[in-house]
Amino acid sequence: GGGYLRGELISVVGGSGVGKSVVLSCIAASNVLRGKKCLYISLELSEDRVAERFDSIMSQSPIKCLYDNREEIFVQLEKIVENKQDKNMIVIKHFPSSSADINTIRAYMAQCKFYGLIPDVVIVDYIGEMKDYPGPIYDSREKIVKELRGLAEEENVFMATAMQPNRGSKEA
Repeated sequence: GGGYLRGELISVVGGSGVGKSVVLSCIAASNVLRGKKCLYISLELSEDRVAERFDSIMSQSPIKCLYDNREEIFVQLEKIVENKQDKNMIVIKHFPSSSADINTIRAYMAQCKFYGLIPDVVIVDYIGEMKDYPGPIYDSREKIVKELRGLAEEENVFMATAMQPNRGSKEA
């Protein structure tokens, strides 16, 4: 018992540059190591940059050493998936900042299912880079959070995202 369940949404909250995306990558990587399939949607970092983070986390190698130790890292990563029937445990998708809304994510998840990826975990990195609704920013973000939670429930996946506090929260 305990832990996070399918249909739930958690959010990592913190200021700019404190490691929210790294935490989301760790959540995804730890679930992949447990045999779960992960869809990582990045609205900020490129697919290659996110993949480097996964390689670093899963091989327990510093990110700056990935290239120099690539043969050893490939062997380590192969061991992770060697007994898996489906070797595609992680799909990383980048959407440009402010271009994706909940329906974009829903449509991409449907496309993944069509090609055989039914994720257990979906990471959306991060809400602040999603396409906002017209009106006050706090209303838009609240609606996005509710819709992501609804999507997690609809798709029966565990979902995680990140948010930055507003200026007033930072000052407090």
